Amino acid sequence: MDDSAAYGDYYQWGRAKDGHQSSTSSGTQTPSSGIVSGNSEFIYGRGDWTTADSSGALRIAAWADGGKNDICPAGFSVPTKVDLDAETSNITDLSSAASSFLRIPASGFRDNSSNSSRLLNQGDAALLWARNIVLGRSDYSHVLSIKPPRGFSGGAVIGEYQRTSGLNVRCIRDKI
Repeated sequence: MDDSAAYGDYYQWGRAKDGHQSSTSSGTQTPSSGIVSGNSEFIYGRGDWTTADSSGALRIAAWADGGKNDICPAGFSVPTKVDLDAETSNITDLSSAASSFLRIPASGFRDNSSNSSRLLNQGDAALLWARNIVLGRSDYSHVLSIKPPRGFSGGAVIGEYQRTSGLNVRCIRDKI
């Protein structure tokens, strides 16, 4: 389902809500030296937006409820890949994603290769960050991909994207 009014923001993995997530924010090729970027620019042209925390461990904690880069309301967190897999087990395509309780639109993603603020696959793919790293690939983290643009199979599957890519996030309530 293509609902451009519901596309929302495009976050770089593990990054705070600092303005970079806007689809029209300016860009820079200069990476951040810490996990709090200190600017509102979308960092492009590399695999990760920061030179710190190549393992991703600090940003996993920072994206948890109450973490320093927490982008979710209190009591909610960016989900793990296990959470996303469990919450999307009935999603088979973009239509079922849009009508699910998560209301996932086909918002595509923000390109990380240039300063063009280019949004790709809008109306054709939904991609959501998970709060997990990809072991052995220091610039990649896990995503939920629905009708994916880069060769994954159909339906809702867990894949991986470079951390500088701009993807959507759906916060889920923390388990009590």
